[in-house]
Amino acid sequence: MTISHILFVLLLCALTGSYAWGMRGSIIGGERGAMLPGAALALVLLYSGGSAPVATAFPMAAAIGAAGMFFGGSQTYGETITLAHNADAKARRRGLIGLAVKGAGWFGVFGGILGFGLGAMAGRYSLLETILFVLLIPVARQLGVLIFNAPFKPKKSVFPKVYFSISRRENWGGMVFVLLYIIVFTACKREWFAMLLAFSGMISGAIGFCFGDLLYRFVDAHLSKLWFSGWKAMECTFGAIGSVGIGLCWCVFYDSLGSRYAYEITAHSGAWSPFSTKLYTLLGFIWLVLLGLFIARYWFPHPGSKKKDRLSTILYDAEDIIIYPIFCLYPLFLAYVGDLFFAQIFAFFGMFYLLPDKIVFGGKSRYAKMPFATILHIVLIVLSAIILVAQLLLNFSPGVYPVWLLYALVYLLVLYVVVFDPIRLRALTKEHGSIIKAILSLESEPTWLMYAGVCVICLLILGKPYFSL
Repeated sequence: MTISHILFVLLLCALTGSYAWGMRGSIIGGERGAMLPGAALALVLLYSGGSAPVATAFPMAAAIGAAGMFFGGSQTYGETITLAHNADAKARRRGLIGLAVKGAGWFGVFGGILGFGLGAMAGRYSLLETILFVLLIPVARQLGVLIFNAPFKPKKSVFPKVYFSISRRENWGGMVFVLLYIIVFTACKREWFAMLLAFSGMISGAIGFCFGDLLYRFVDAHLSKLWFSGWKAMECTFGAIGSVGIGLCWCVFYDSLGSRYAYEITAHSGAWSPFSTKLYTLLGFIWLVLLGLFIARYWFPHPGSKKKDRLSTILYDAEDIIIYPIFCLYPLFLAYVGDLFFAQIFAFFGMFYLLPDKIVFGGKSRYAKMPFATILHIVLIVLSAIILVAQLLLNFSPGVYPVWLLYALVYLLVLYVVVFDPIRLRALTKEHGSIIKAILSLESEPTWLMYAGVCVICLLILGKPYFSL
């Protein structure tokens, strides 16, 4: 790659990571929210080499990237940031170390998962090795939690020996073990590119989280909270630096290591696919059934409601367990074995569904209280149904740029509707006397939306020629 091309890719990585990470904190959150920056960043990296056969595998890359970033979304870091802002030097140091560990695990796992995906698409792993790799991930995660994040008995003031919070349960040990597992597995196969991506993610993730926290403190100390959000500045900085670190590794080593994957994928006329078309279709439909069962639980009363029953309590308590196979492990396996039918549905419908999943079904309290909520809910549900039917029955397979539009523009437009709910704005205008004062009453939200809007405009303009393969 030329220097100019590398700089262009890094610019796209920075804008993508910064915007998508800020969006995660604004509209989705949790593990599923982290899927957006993972999928978008994977698309940017996949297209950097300029290989058309590799580019045709973009749905698999989106699914792999989303699953790779999913792992870190379960980490708690609010109290770790509180420690990092503590006046006591020892507590502050513990908080910064915790942010470095959690940031390193988050982006390190993403880099390793994506690197393994390249080898899988190139056919470098056998079917047994691929199955084994995916099945042992949750085992490694659980071992890490048991070793590093136990015992945890807050009522008895019993906490793990290495603890980066105040009262919350942590699982960063699971991330560390998954990361070590990926590195060992890929090292045994001499997949150096995957290892380098994991190591670069570790470094950039650690730096990104710590630097983002420093910016958080600077913003809170020197800028008005009515205009700037220190938390949002931290999120966007973390996403940008973490993404640029992996992007730099990808670009620097692509010609010597990554281009070999492109050659092997080209030889397969696309991603490695050991199964028949009928079996791929069946596996894809199984994922849809699992997703349907996951959605069906929302029909039961929430455990916090007056109508709760034992079954609804069990279903909601099991959410932290069932989201891993539905949104991460099973999609990861299908993408690794080249299930294009599933990947096309996941990359478009699946990523769009994350919006109604949070806003309509599992929504934050502010979504439910929106005066405009009912209309927004209906629109999101209807659009989800239309997209799914079009992909299943009309063979609608959007290209990479429409997918890119979904990840950037559509998410932003939905956020604009949530924040600038017209009924809500009308009430605020009446309360404050003018539309300007009404918008200013939203404090730092408009500033973030302006920044996000600029990022999206740049991503759409730069992405059009970039994704034209």
